[in-house]
Amino acid sequence: MSQYGETVKRMKAASAAEEPPKEGPCIECGKVTKNETLSNYGARCFKCYEAYLAAMPKVDTADKRSEGPKAWAMRLKRLEATGVRLSSVQKTMWRAALREPTHDQD
Repeated sequence: MSQYGETVKRMKAASAAEEPPKEGPCIECGKVTKNETLSNYGARCFKCYEAYLAAMPKVDTADKRSEGPKAWAMRLKRLEATGVRLSSVQKTMWRAALREPTHDQD
């Protein structure tokens, strides 16, 4: 057998001897959990993952298209009117969408 073949054989034997652990601790409660579960649930056991999801803030997933295709531009216009600083690109885009005159002072 060639030297390469012997090296490959030794490497395979070494990697088989160093088998990774099949379980690990949950990052929340420390409970020993299967690695597959930890991998699927962000290093948490399923019980801790459910608690993590329950604590997440609720996101408004309503269909915003019902407000009209230029609702984003109207929102930016309202924000600017209330004193929120917008970037020059944001200002240019909402004004172009609503066909408002641009101001040179921005």
